[in-house]
Amino acid sequence: MNAKDLHSALRELQHNLSLPRLWIVFAVVVGLFAVTGPFGTYDRLPPAARLGYWLIVQALAWLFALAAAVLSGSLLQRVVPGAFIRLLIAGAIAALPIGVMVTLVDRVILGDMIDMPGIVLGVVHALPVSVAVCALNWLALDQPEPPSSDTVSTPALLWRLPASARGALIRIEVQDHYVLVVTDRGREMLLMRFSDAIAETDPAPGIRVHRSHWIALRDDVQTVRSSGRNARLMLRTADGAQIPVSRSYLADVRSRVGS
Repeated sequence: MNAKDLHSALRELQHNLSLPRLWIVFAVVVGLFAVTGPFGTYDRLPPAARLGYWLIVQALAWLFALAAAVLSGSLLQRVVPGAFIRLLIAGAIAALPIGVMVTLVDRVILGDMIDMPGIVLGVVHALPVSVAVCALNWLALDQPEPPSSDTVSTPALLWRLPASARGALIRIEVQDHYVLVVTDRGREMLLMRFSDAIAETDPAPGIRVHRSHWIALRDDVQTVRSSGRNARLMLRTADGAQIPVSRSYLADVRSRVGS
């Protein structure tokens, strides 16, 4: 990870921590743990102390999990295609520091001894919690925030991408049940409808050229002809892809891109 990617990751972490719906989910989780008292805390702590204990543990665990999720999004983007899978990996990785942290908190609040079996048990207990936190974060952050005044020109679709892949839109493409989003900083597969993805490209200028393709109207878009007897109009985008133009979109493409 270079300095630019690290800066983008830190900005994404700051953005995620500022989302109200994330903290709504956090409050619900803390309240649930405080009421049910899992891992023996119901019997060992009175209600007020139990609430304080889980507030501390969950706050630290969520911070570790969120940081791991953002960093894994930058580091694993090129080798792991799905954002949700990367978050699950991040949850597994974050379980180690979370488990150690919980062991230290238990020592301070509950008076438990610190030993290797206790640390291992803490990591084992932290694993499902950490993965669940990352999954909850993914669900809470899945819908992009309404743009503020300083981000009004940013397409909502870009907020679905990892910080390292957010850049100028080049094209989007249907691949099975996924949508491939290509920018000048990378590419990402998103599980969403193509029509919804196109709607979220606004205000970036673009045009649908095929039932499975949308391209941004950029100065570097080139028109080419396929070879063979049935030559057809193609568009070459900045990433080197050659996108076919359907007959139903041909007139619109010629008027806005040229032939």
